[in-house]
Amino acid sequence: ATKEKYNQKFEALSDNLRRSMPHEVRTPLNIILGLSEFLRKNYDSTTHKDAMEMLQNINDSAKRLQRIFENYIFYANLEVAASNASEIKLMQSKKIMLAEYLLRDITMYMAGNAGRTDDIQLDLEDANIKISETFFTKMLEEIIDNAFKFSDRSQPVKIQSAVVDDFYAISVTDFGRGMTREQIENVDAHIQFERTIYEQQGLGLGLAIAKKVATLHNGEFIIKSEVGVSTTVTIKLPIAPD
Repeated sequence: ATKEKYNQKFEALSDNLRRSMPHEVRTPLNIILGLSEFLRKNYDSTTHKDAMEMLQNINDSAKRLQRIFENYIFYANLEVAASNASEIKLMQSKKIMLAEYLLRDITMYMAGNAGRTDDIQLDLEDANIKISETFFTKMLEEIIDNAFKFSDRSQPVKIQSAVVDDFYAISVTDFGRGMTREQIENVDAHIQFERTIYEQQGLGLGLAIAKKVATLHNGEFIIKSEVGVSTTVTIKLPIAPD
């Protein structure tokens, strides 16, 4: 039964990858090719304002394409590491001292890029935690980006952290679309929700990456959500001894 369930999951992920990857890559690529070709042929007759708008669209699409491939490679590397005991041991030996300050820096950097600085509400406690800065940063970037992506400007995004028993718990709450129970259970690589209704960018890998990083560090990944009300993503990471 376990093997059958694994095979079904693998087939579902493979099918999602086959269907979503061409769309995810083709859309930004078509924008880059189409607008750059238009500018090449019509540059002299294009106003400065229109040219700048097209160049911005080209740049945004290139960044989107870059992120798709970076996340895909990142997740693939996590899968490889997950099957290597020595890699996992090395991963779990890393530490971050004074995590509150790094968490604050990551949050404000992400908020600034999204134009959401005024929406951020912080309530942070400090701790030393067992994870590398690279993995911690990637995990938080994906969770915070998700909160911005699925909530409107001027809606608050609350980020809290506290020491709970032997773990450092970080919660990111947005007051946007929300997720169903089925969607929460299906947080996995290449799974996207209601693509026909909502346009999602990036193969749906963000939460899958965050979940994988947390579990590989002996942590926890929890989503609580009410459709149309709010979503809270909580990660718990082991406290590092002083």
